[in-house]
Amino acid sequence: MSLSAAENDSHEGKRRVESQWPIFKLHHQRSRYVYDIYYKRKIISKELYEFLLEQGYADAALIAKWKKVGTAGPGRRALWAAFSGY
Repeated sequence: MSLSAAENDSHEGKRRVESQWPIFKLHHQRSRYVYDIYYKRKIISKELYEFLLEQGYADAALIAKWKKVGTAGPGRRALWAAFSGY
């Protein structure tokens, strides 16, 4: 699903917060991808990473939390729960 499709998706029968979940999901996935290619796979330069953050392609605060917490176990689930509003 693309961002424009998520924005234009029907909101009928959904709470306001629920209608924004697909947008948050895409935002999370894009930030996670940038995190993975910079910190885990190390295939992009620091300059490109910083450019992506400056241009809003990824969420610097969310990536900082992943860096701090790590990606395994209950910490990740707690982070996702906090992010998604559960």
